[in-house]
Parts: sequence; structure tokens; C-alpha cells
Amino acid sequence: MNISQSLFYGLVFTSVFCALLLAVAVIPLQYVWLRPEFVCLVLLYWTLYTPQHIGVGLAWLAGLLEDLAVGGVWGAHALALAVVALVAQIAYQRLCSYSIWQQCFWIFMLVGVHQLFANWLESLHGVGGPIGLVMLPTVISALCWPLLVMVLHQLRRHYHLQ
Repeated sequence: MNISQSLFYGLVFTSVFCALLLAVAVIPLQYVWLRPEFVCLVLLYWTLYTPQHIGVGLAWLAGLLEDLAVGGVWGAHALALAVVALVAQIAYQRLCSYSIWQQCFWIFMLVGVHQLFANWLESLHGVGGPIGLVMLPTVISALCWPLLVMVLHQLRRHYHLQ
């Protein structure tokens, strides 16, 4: 593995770690449903823009870490993120050809699949949330997509990564 590959994977793992930290950051209870799905967004970015390096395996691992961090049902986020990463990896050429605002619609759909799938698995264990509130982070995540893409593109450009 050369230096640029090491730097690339370091950036990927650092961004996923930061997303995990943001996912468990303490915020007032009334604003919990307004938190974007940071882990899902970061994994979608890396899966869409570097599908040859990042995919379902990292999504599964990040999902397990998110389940541990948030204290959720073991495997709910892991399975949901793996499904979303698989769909994104299959359709990455089409999705990356869209403008950033068209991508927001598809990110809304993919994060929505993640939210619904994870909530369904959690509701099987009796801890799922109301569907109206569960979908609110999906809208906010889609609106955050252009900012996330801009920041991660800048980081990749700064470090001269693919």
C-alpha cells in the first residue's frame, strides 16, 4: 500500500469516525429528531464517489459501530447501511452523473430506506420510533448532502486523493 492509499483510507476512517461522534453527540431531547444521519451520509459519499475502494463491508462495520455507540438493536444499522451501500454501489454511475440537487432527491430516498429499514428492525424489538418523526432526519440529511459533498471534495482535493 502506497502513501496516497494510506492517506485515502485514513481520510475515510477519520470521516466515518467523526460521523459516529456526531451521531452520538449530546443534544437536547426535543432536537433529537432533527439530527441528520451522519454515518449514512458519509458512507453514501464514499460509496458513490469511490466505489472501487469503499462499499458494503465498511458500511456493515460502521453500522455495527453505530449500533454499539447509540445503544440500538444489535445489527439494525449494520444491515440497513449494508443494503443502502449495496444499492449505491450498483447505481453509482447514474447517481454521480446527476447534479448535486438531483442527488439530494436520491440521497433522500437512500437515507429513507436506511431509516425505514433500521426502524422496522428496531420495532421488532419494541424500540422503534413513530414513522413521522423517523422520516424527519431523512429530509434534513438530504438538505445536508451538498455541504457534505463540498467539504469531502475539498478534503480530497487538498490531499490530492482520487
